[in-house]
Amino acid sequence: MSAPYRVFGFLVGVYGKTGLRLISIQRKEPCAIVPIINHSMFPEDAEIRTMQTVIENRNYCVYFDHTQHMLDSSTASYLFIRMLYPKRPISICPEDDLPDIIQGLKE
Repeated sequence: MSAPYRVFGFLVGVYGKTGLRLISIQRKEPCAIVPIINHSMFPEDAEIRTMQTVIENRNYCVYFDHTQHMLDSSTASYLFIRMLYPKRPISICPEDDLPDIIQGLKE
């Protein structure tokens, strides 16, 4: 595993405070990244899953509490990380990425 590096992600949800979050990322293998997520973003017992999405030709990796997402997505937390290309996270730029995040939450 590589040494961690940091990018800004954007957290949306009722559990953690919505807004920019500095996220530590580790490269697990050449094609996998692992964000170091703490319990201020998701409940301690959360089953965190991930999905890839493309919005307006921009790639995002979204981490979310699967159980809460299935029960009531309006009360789930979602962590958006912008991807330059597959498996290369870059920092979120709120003025550019926030419309994408809002659109992603509607889908």
